[in-house]
Amino acid sequence: LAQDERQRKPEPVVQAAPEPAGAVCVACGAAIGADDRFCMFCGAKQEQDVPAPEPEAQGQAEPASPAAQQPEPEPVQPAPEAAPGAGERDPDGAALRCTGAECPAQLVRHLVHFASRDAMDIEGLGPAVVESLVNAGMVKNPADLYHLDVDEVAKLDRMGKKSAKNLIAALEKSKNNDLSKLLCAFGIRQVGSKAAQVLSRQFGSLDALMQATAEELTAVEDIGGITAEFIVRWFENPQSQHLIEALREAGVNFQSTEEKAGDKLKGLTFVLTGTLAQMTRNEAKKLIEGNGGKVSGSVSKKTSYVVAGEAAGSKLTKAQSLGIAILTEQELLEMLERDK
Repeated sequence: LAQDERQRKPEPVVQAAPEPAGAVCVACGAAIGADDRFCMFCGAKQEQDVPAPEPEAQGQAEPASPAAQQPEPEPVQPAPEAAPGAGERDPDGAALRCTGAECPAQLVRHLVHFASRDAMDIEGLGPAVVESLVNAGMVKNPADLYHLDVDEVAKLDRMGKKSAKNLIAALEKSKNNDLSKLLCAFGIRQVGSKAAQVLSRQFGSLDALMQATAEELTAVEDIGGITAEFIVRWFENPQSQHLIEALREAGVNFQSTEEKAGDKLKGLTFVLTGTLAQMTRNEAKKLIEGNGGKVSGSVSKKTSYVVAGEAAGSKLTKAQSLGIAILTEQELLEMLERDK
């Protein structure tokens, strides 16, 4: 799920009061403004002005208004309220968002994201299984997943003993994930898989990250001021703190399994192209980022080096035209070996 989808803002249905009577909608008969081109209630285009009903003449009954023959407009729906201590408004005040880690209104969506590939990568825990677990009252927050019983899970529709065992095994395996997977699984606004990896490498443990101030977070490359504020506020939320302690008791890993980011390549931007012989491009990307460098998908004047493998294409050609230094895979490795 995309990050915006995880914290989708509620959309209240609000109907504005009509302008003083002067016309009625040609489709639904509701009273609208005399100059309105579209009905605010049904959306119908007003092909022609329809005069308001004439006042009742003496001795003559007023003809029935089309509005009287139509059902009343649906009542105004109040804006939904967030769970106590779990909501925040956007800076412009227009949208109310649920931000609590254990918000009941977003439980299914949050659990599906928690189990997704970029997050905890729990095989077999898709939307249908999540809904079954929630409907059965077996899971009220992500930490409950790690206390599921095989026999109870096997009783769910379309599960069975084998599927239940496989799910429990996948949950146990996920406990050993790198910290970056857990950070992504939390669903903190603007913290996707890339930002989670950066934070995991930089701070090394969840406890260290929890103590970080907004100033310390913005000192980390690729973490801006707004993202830093979202992170600080998320960790300050009592629901988040309760979830973290429950996950700790369940035995979920809170440590980074990668070495803390070095700074040998700090300030340098690399572009990878072609097929590398000793590692995949994704492995090379992690190696560069793990040493403080950045990896871009396109060549520009800001590119420091292009690492070219076999069958390098247009990126190599563009780098040569811009006079950017070209490295082989071996030269990249030698660059990292210097000053060890």
